[in-house]
Amino acid sequence: PEWTAVDETTGLVYLTLTNNTSSAKVVNAANPRNPNPWCHVVHMSETGGAQTATTFEWDLFVLAGPGGVVDGSTIDADYAFGSPDGLCADPDGRVWIQTDGRQPGSFNNQMLVADPTDVDAAGRPAVKRFLTGVIGSECTGVIATPDQRTLFTNIQHPGEDGGSTWPQDDGLATPRSATVVVTR
Repeated sequence: PEWTAVDETTGLVYLTLTNNTSSAKVVNAANPRNPNPWCHVVHMSETGGAQTATTFEWDLFVLAGPGGVVDGSTIDADYAFGSPDGLCADPDGRVWIQTDGRQPGSFNNQMLVADPTDVDAAGRPAVKRFLTGVIGSECTGVIATPDQRTLFTNIQHPGEDGGSTWPQDDGLATPRSATVVVTR
């Protein structure tokens, strides 16, 4: 696991599993694909929803990848992603997923939002892209103000492999990490 987040309303705990490129991995409930280069997000809760439980129940929440049935992804191809990393559950139960690593189609890292209450016929949550990071960056550290009208996220190590002067083309050759503020 890379990050964890708790939905304070439901008590569900979400965990990102970011990287599993080893061909030696066995296919099982926790690793449903081999190879599994895109990885996935799981969620768990105390058995029976009891805070005093000494065991927990868990399930796959989202299988990342190019989308569709080709690779077993549980997401729409329009919102393809891989290497889920950062994570946050907001007061409305939405799960914010940030990526750091290999992306399908050579896309940049990104931040997506999953709505556990908006599911398809197979019970898979709707996942939509919220923003895309710049070349060579990681999207990380999302949080919102209590009224959920302002969202903060970080764009870390942009241009790590070159090709970026972000956040601006100001004559400086070195790109810089920054915090992005999104308001509604």
